[in-house]
Amino acid sequence: MNPLASRFIRPEEVSSHVIRHLVQKVKDTLGHDEEVGQAVITVPAHFNPSQRRATVEAATMAGLKKITLLQGESDQEAWKKAD
Repeated sequence: MNPLASRFIRPEEVSSHVIRHLVQKVKDTLGHDEEVGQAVITVPAHFNPSQRRATVEAATMAGLKKITLLQGESDQEAWKKAD
């Protein structure tokens, strides 16, 4: 039996696995094993402070030491640019 099947997995845990995978892909693409300790992560404009904190927590769980969040543009801003 899968040990994870018997417990609740927090969204931050799932996100941290995704971030770890992305970090590994960056390392593979760049062709080196240097430590990746910093990242800039874009979050949707509608994310509230709690959701932004959860994103930072996930990045920290993934092993990142310095995380900068950028707020993406809203749908309304994107539509204005498309016109």
